[in-house]
Amino acid sequence: MIIGRETEQERLLHAYESDYSRLVIVYGRRRVGKTFLVNETFRGRLFFEHTGEYIANDGTKTACEMLSQELHAFRNSLLRHGFDKCPLPADWREAFELLKDLIGAEDVTAEHPTKKVIVLDELSWMETPESDFLSMLSSFWNGWASKRHDILMVVCASSTSWIFKRLLADKGGLYRRQSDVLNIKPFNLRECEAFAEYKHLAMSRKNIIEAYMILGGIPYYWDEFLPMDTVASGVNRMFFGESPTLDNEFEMLFRVAFEQPRPYVKVITALSEKGVGMLREEIIKTSGLSDGGTLSALLEDLEKAGFIRRYTAFGKAKKDSMYQLIDNFTLFYFKFMKDGTRYSDDFTQIPAKVFDNWAGHAFERVCLLHSEQIKKKLGIGGIPTNVCSWQCRKDPDKGIEGAQIDLVIDKGSLGVNLCEMRFYEDDYPLSEKDEKDFARRRTSFRSVTKIKKPIQTILVTTYGIVRNKYAGIVNAVVTADDLFAEV
Repeated sequence: MIIGRETEQERLLHAYESDYSRLVIVYGRRRVGKTFLVNETFRGRLFFEHTGEYIANDGTKTACEMLSQELHAFRNSLLRHGFDKCPLPADWREAFELLKDLIGAEDVTAEHPTKKVIVLDELSWMETPESDFLSMLSSFWNGWASKRHDILMVVCASSTSWIFKRLLADKGGLYRRQSDVLNIKPFNLRECEAFAEYKHLAMSRKNIIEAYMILGGIPYYWDEFLPMDTVASGVNRMFFGESPTLDNEFEMLFRVAFEQPRPYVKVITALSEKGVGMLREEIIKTSGLSDGGTLSALLEDLEKAGFIRRYTAFGKAKKDSMYQLIDNFTLFYFKFMKDGTRYSDDFTQIPAKVFDNWAGHAFERVCLLHSEQIKKKLGIGGIPTNVCSWQCRKDPDKGIEGAQIDLVIDKGSLGVNLCEMRFYEDDYPLSEKDEKDFARRRTSFRSVTKIKKPIQTILVTTYGIVRNKYAGIVNAVVTADDLFAEV
């Protein structure tokens, strides 16, 4: 059963039903469900499927050995799909000639020939050094498959940077040859809830948010939960202890996504130290990387892969862009799993106070990732906005107290929403301290930005608020249920 992905399925089926051969590119981060989506959409209709073999580029194998390993794997796939006594191809030219033989001639007498679905998964792994893989793939598609009417070729990869550089931006033979490009993104809370219900997981919406803080919307991780797991017991089995089911997940996540992962991990490690994000200069100082085009490429790749986001803080110029780590699992890894952390052995032993303090910050990130749902609740879903953060340093000479607001929704001439987030066990009891804190941040915001337009304070909390004498300090309340809304 496929949860969500309705638009993606519709686009795949549209390509399948076309009167012509089609090439579709499917990409997205590791474990997000690319292969599952394609396989389920075309269940019973796959003609040929092959997955490239991951070979660590650590210098222990020659280019010839790496190519040979990929060609052996391709031959095994041909055998598995009915090519009896298939010879071992010497190179990719021969490999694609063998695939042509397996496919056979097109039935030109059929008015609407049945599509033969060809799936090449983890395409970036198939392109080993000096293999000429893309050139031969281009020749197969441009010179043969695209001239027919009965081929749907779906190529998938977990390396977003490779997809953009080698297929979408490169001016080679496959440039603009695709009929569609699908970016498979992580689930939102609504989709995670549907998945939890399908799996019969005993989770309330608060539990689902807690799991989302840790796992994000990665279906493969959610599939690891057992029906009677608590969030803590499931996460502990996945990532902690002597034999976790997803051992070395962080390392593999970046190895798969990037051919040379070390500089990317340096950037990610730097950004993990500051929740609101960093300026480019701060990243350089913290990571030890040099400025220049290489750093720009690293940041662009990480952004396209969904690990970070770039935004312009309120009142700042675009050249002063902030870069913020937004991948939930990665942030959780640096807090609780990384070697040297105090809690890297047993997640269930983390003190409640420590987890609750972390969860408060993690909830802010969940709200950021569901800003469209917040906008819908506030009745501004169709209004162009800038969703950003804002901070200022304390300046006693100017009478400005330091302040930080993690979620600002700028509605242009209609005003600004300053969102305060509180992850709480029950209806949240606004207090005198909240009243003073909210007023201080609002006053600092207006004083520093010099804006004249209306400012509203929005509270985003788990269940709602206690209707006490301080309840009037917020202009609107958004609850966890609102974050599960369909947009």
